Amino acid sequence: MRIGSFTPGRSPWLALAVLASAVVWSFFPAASRATAVTCNLTTHCYGTVSSTPTHTIEGVNAAINPSCLNTGGVSPAFVTDEIWLVNSDATHWVETGYIQDNNANINGLGNGQQSFWGDDRPGHAFAAHGVASPTLPNEQYLIQNDSNDDYIIFYAGNQIAHSTSNTMNPSYGLYGSETTTTASGNSGNWTGVQYYTNYTQWNDGVVNPLYHYEQPFAWTTFDTSFKAGNAC
Repeated sequence: MRIGSFTPGRSPWLALAVLASAVVWSFFPAASRATAVTCNLTTHCYGTVSSTPTHTIEGVNAAINPSCLNTGGVSPAFVTDEIWLVNSDATHWVETGYIQDNNANINGLGNGQQSFWGDDRPGHAFAAHGVASPTLPNEQYLIQNDSNDDYIIFYAGNQIAHSTSNTMNPSYGLYGSETTTTASGNSGNWTGVQYYTNYTQWNDGVVNPLYHYEQPFAWTTFDTSFKAGNAC
């Protein structure tokens, strides 16, 4: 999503794994608390993990359970549970997932809870598109490049859209959440996480993961199944 100066890939490259929960996992770097930040329609906040294969990445895949997705009564605002496929400097991307939009006036989306997809292609402005899903079920989302500047978006096993004439070169995948307010409620869960390489192979898990969170997000579990968000 982009409103103002949003760049979805900036967060994972700024910090390694840090935890805000009471549980400290011994196989991650020492825990520290999320820095208090300002979240608004221009400066967004994130709870994300990046997946960066050594060579190429052409797709991302995950089942998302968007538990307790809300903006805490703040308007205008939004909060998401989603996946991204992003180029190296985070100037272009394709994204899809769930969103709670509370009068945020996002180009291409209406108010309420819904599935969505969006893209920022070279030479084009950001565009978002709604996919009917008012009850927010636990469903599979997938983005896959077909090697012809065409990124195919799947929802619940069905092909729903194409990001066409998209000449970006993806460098990494992202899984996680984005919001414009620290009042947001979000306990999203991602499972069955995969990444696609060499235009032929789906691989399980997150490769070379970098975890990042900002207030209000706090990672609680990791790798192929993880959560982020405020308690609801």
